[in-house]
Amino acid sequence: MSVVTFPHRCLVAALLLISVWCSGCGQGVQGRMASTKYDETGQPVTVVYSDIYEARKLLVPNRFGVALLVRDKKIVNAWYGIKQTLGWLGPDDSESPAECLIAVFNRSDKPIKVTLREAQLNNRDILRSPERWNLSGMETMRLLLRDLKIPSYGTEIACQLHLKIEEIDAVHTVTLRRFTEDEADEYFKKWEHRDTNSDEFFAEVAEATDSERAESSH
Repeated sequence: MSVVTFPHRCLVAALLLISVWCSGCGQGVQGRMASTKYDETGQPVTVVYSDIYEARKLLVPNRFGVALLVRDKKIVNAWYGIKQTLGWLGPDDSESPAECLIAVFNRSDKPIKVTLREAQLNNRDILRSPERWNLSGMETMRLLLRDLKIPSYGTEIACQLHLKIEEIDAVHTVTLRRFTEDEADEYFKKWEHRDTNSDEFFAEVAEATDSERAESSH
């Protein structure tokens, strides 16, 4: 009869932990969400998603629109992979802390008055009080909302904006799509970073909402 000594048990436990750790290290790149699908030849193709969701929409053609960015701030490290492998994930792991940038832009030469009455992200209220803007011609203003919660593994987020634009009061739905890592690199390369708090980013956000990519709301 073989006897398993305490050092042997420690060695077995250490090897098991290393094995699970290596398994956990395969959770995307730098903690990003990854999805593997099979192409027409049957070969696996892995798409790595970024931490950024984005959408743009013209709400008044040739005059007023919004640009939205949501950042998933959860750090999915190797320990998360270990928890997933061992079945230790809890309810809190299904949600991620997030922040949302709402940029409103006037594309005309005439001033425009806008009030954001309510805002929801995935049917959750994210605005504590109404925001009012008096936009001069070609002006962009922004609002950064912090301490939000979003699903950890989504690829789209629905946002409802209750806006009063001049005298027109309406609720607008905008769907944000999650960038892949390649798309995010392309989107942010002009700023050479992903710091949505930087003045340079906000100063140029209007340029990113060009009419060629914005969706008209006819």
